[in-house]
Amino acid sequence: MNRSLYTTGIIFGWIFLAYGFLLAMAFLTLGFQLFQSPSFQIWRIVGAVIVLSGNTILLKYFKYKRYLVAFNTLLVALIAFLVTTIVEIAGGTGVLGYVTLYVYFGASITFFLSLIFSKVAERPLLKKAGIISLFIGFILILTFTLVLTYQGSQMVGTLFKIYIWVNILSSLIAIFYIQNFQQESGIKVSHA
Repeated sequence: MNRSLYTTGIIFGWIFLAYGFLLAMAFLTLGFQLFQSPSFQIWRIVGAVIVLSGNTILLKYFKYKRYLVAFNTLLVALIAFLVTTIVEIAGGTGVLGYVTLYVYFGASITFFLSLIFSKVAERPLLKKAGIISLFIGFILILTFTLVLTYQGSQMVGTLFKIYIWVNILSSLIAIFYIQNFQQESGIKVSHA
């Protein structure tokens, strides 16, 4: 893989981290009003573009390294992400929204498992990303399911906050991909 693709992957990793940080700041400032804000759809679209762009680079990396299990599972997860995002932006709540989200969760879990148990696991940073992502994925599935189960309960607000914060903190996993790309490419980041 050429050096410019590694550099682009590193840049998108940092962009993803910045997006997660800005989303956290917006949530701290506005709370649940953030989701009612007219600009939230724009945030959602920008986030989707960042996720799709960064993961396209990751797909190229997996293809180049011949990590075919990771490539295929990530491709399925990205398709599920795209469908889920389109359904959400179109206002898809209810059964269709929930089904697409659970399909995305399942596809993502499969991808995380591929990072842990396939040839990709030879890269320790990617294996760590897989383990942490798997743990976070299960927390997201559990909290989202509990939110659906206990609708109308006072517990829902707390569960939804946990879901949002875990989702935001998951952006920190990009650090493992950034470090992996830096190691493989020999690119050093100056902390001057």
